[in-house]
Amino acid sequence: MAFVVSILGSQQRLSSRQSRYRMSSTPVVKEAAGTVISVNPAWRAGRDTDWRGHNVKYCVVNEDGEGTPLVFVHGFGASAEHWRFNVPELASSAGLRPVYAIDLLGFGRSEKPSDPSGFDDYGVRLWGAQVAEFIDEVVGRPSVIVGNSLGGYACLFAAANFPEQVQAVSLVNAAGPKEADLEAYKEKKRGTGFFSRVMAYGGFLLLRTGPRVKSVLNAVYTNNQSNVDDDLVKLILEPAYTKGAFDVFFRSTVRVTPGPGRDTLLQKVPETMPVSLIWGKNDPWCKREVAEDLCNILPRIEANYLDAGHCPHDEAPEAFNAALTEFLVENNL
Repeated sequence: MAFVVSILGSQQRLSSRQSRYRMSSTPVVKEAAGTVISVNPAWRAGRDTDWRGHNVKYCVVNEDGEGTPLVFVHGFGASAEHWRFNVPELASSAGLRPVYAIDLLGFGRSEKPSDPSGFDDYGVRLWGAQVAEFIDEVVGRPSVIVGNSLGGYACLFAAANFPEQVQAVSLVNAAGPKEADLEAYKEKKRGTGFFSRVMAYGGFLLLRTGPRVKSVLNAVYTNNQSNVDDDLVKLILEPAYTKGAFDVFFRSTVRVTPGPGRDTLLQKVPETMPVSLIWGKNDPWCKREVAEDLCNILPRIEANYLDAGHCPHDEAPEAFNAALTEFLVENNL
């Protein structure tokens, strides 16, 4: 999720493909909560795997299912558990398919290295490659990928650059710059010195409080704030207190190297790959105009606008699950 938009704004005013993933043991089950859809807590226990020497967490339901796998990818500051109302529901209602949700490197319960192996820094190239290699090494066959916000940008990168791993892609209020905006971004001096780090740390500390997290969530859950519950605040807040969390925040915001424009990536997606948008039309960050621009670039996109904000999958899960299921059925996935 794009929490950094709010935080940094206020601060300014003051390789090899060999076995990159290795399976290991399952940690203790964590209880889940939910008010809209009944959530089975077992799937949230999660599993460990090794990606390029770093520990990565993921969750799975119906691992042995024979249908086309679904892989959910969270946004900035969130985790696999942000799909709490979607993973169990899609696993039971969208056919006997495996359903996965991954913690991107640097987020959730995944490791937060200050120097991610094989990449200059955190960014869409890293996360897009992680999604593709996760499908290759863990899932084991091409999948439908579904990403929210930053996760949508990572999924779009994966679909454009690793199409052999992707059956279809669904973008959920996806983030990412336009190509035309990249040059202006690159011309700005990106602060990496001591002062910039101090300013970023102030923003990080401001973000890392329950009231602040809840305030930001309430601002972007525009139609159903009842789902901004203690469970949601906890799953956002807890990873911010783990080792390396600030380094990831700094390197993926202040120091980030911009990736390709979303329009460039969309044009690289193979013509045979189904693409859908499931968009909260009241999103104050990734506005409806962003979705309409994507549809203009690729007219064959299947667009579905929901009465929700930045995270329609969690704010309006029943409508979201229905829209995603319809996309899967219509495309025989």
